[in-house]
Amino acid sequence: MASDFAIGSFSSLARLLLIHGRFSAKRNREVVLYAFFKNFCYATANVWFAFYSAHSSQAQFPTAAIATFNVLWTSLPTIAHACFDQVSISH
Repeated sequence: MASDFAIGSFSSLARLLLIHGRFSAKRNREVVLYAFFKNFCYATANVWFAFYSAHSSQAQFPTAAIATFNVLWTSLPTIAHACFDQVSISH
């Protein structure tokens, strides 16, 4: 198995866990919160549309928008966040 870090001594283990572990947890938290926010907005738009259209079977979004929703509209902000993420570590 491959690992992301090679530890030469146990003295550097604390820094690895406390600093890099915190940054990893922060990034994972932001991705999860973004996924919840995205799904909340999508569901809220569907609920409001169903309420105002008297629960008809009319489609709110075009088929192409639904098919590309997770591929484009979800992955692009996540990729942009990953590209522009800056970490400042004080030594």
